[in-house]
Amino acid sequence: MICFEIKKIFSKSVNKAALLIMAAILIAVCLLTFNSVYCTSEDGSHLSGIAAARKLREMKAPWSGDLTENVFAKAIQKNIVIRTSKEALSDDITEQNRAYAKKQEFADIWELLNDVFSPYRDYQPFIADSLTPEDAAQVYEKRISNLKEFLDFGEEHFSENEKAFLTGQYEALETPFYYEPMEGWTVLYAVFVLFYTVIVLALLGAGGAGCPIQFEFSRCIYNVTNLQAYLLILAGGYIGTLFAMTVTMIVSAKTHSTVLAASVPFLILCTFPFLSRIIPLPGFCSLLPDRLMDIYNSLRDFTLYEAGGKVLDSLMILLPLYLLACVVLQPLLYAVYKRTEVK
Repeated sequence: MICFEIKKIFSKSVNKAALLIMAAILIAVCLLTFNSVYCTSEDGSHLSGIAAARKLREMKAPWSGDLTENVFAKAIQKNIVIRTSKEALSDDITEQNRAYAKKQEFADIWELLNDVFSPYRDYQPFIADSLTPEDAAQVYEKRISNLKEFLDFGEEHFSENEKAFLTGQYEALETPFYYEPMEGWTVLYAVFVLFYTVIVLALLGAGGAGCPIQFEFSRCIYNVTNLQAYLLILAGGYIGTLFAMTVTMIVSAKTHSTVLAASVPFLILCTFPFLSRIIPLPGFCSLLPDRLMDIYNSLRDFTLYEAGGKVLDSLMILLPLYLLACVVLQPLLYAVYKRTEVK
């Protein structure tokens, strides 16, 4: 059955042309991705692309390891020295760039501090500039206390079980965080194509796979690493594609209509996201199949469901739900194709 579908793809010139176009798009996207990485050199000049990624890895490498209180204190103190330096206070943009170049080596840690010390749901991009080395002892506790303050404030309603679930997820996160340069993973989160993965990580670097995703999403309730988060994105994309493909093949075999079959993936992957914008039911819309293709944003935020005193996030429901649907639909798909004469 699968061989037959693959044979159909390569049997027509238009399909071969489409594959070539997709390959060209992949190359173009890779080039655009590489050029989205920037770095400022010590002399104030700018680099971009693979050279910038290599330079950033070299600058950040000395900070690799566990982020203990001493490491945070060192980063805060170094930020104070740079922020109050002659170059940073100069009106000359080149001098300012030279000051910024020195901050890049601990930029990921500085961004983490901004995330942690900002009020929940109110990110303040320069709050780390107000910190002193004494604040380093509060970093991991501050992340938890901000969540508790947000839950107690009542801006959004949560049941006591949901509050306990969220707090428990935050408290279960292993600390201190492990850190290493991770430019390749930061760029990669938005996509999950095999060739793109290989190209991006090969050229921008695969370091940082073991770093917690909280470097990217400090308020993520999932205690996973960059690699594990990427595998979740990959699994979501695969299951979503498999579900759409299965339903499409069933419709195609039952109706013998290319138009109807082609409309199925459009309905599942394109129409449902539109409906979620106009239907004020976030709990329902978060379980629609299109969400499988957007696990990236599911990791950024959360939608909770409570039943029988047990609390689950939408991601804990989505993946097993549609994987089970794909498994259940396979006998039906086989039966439909078995009755259909393929000429």
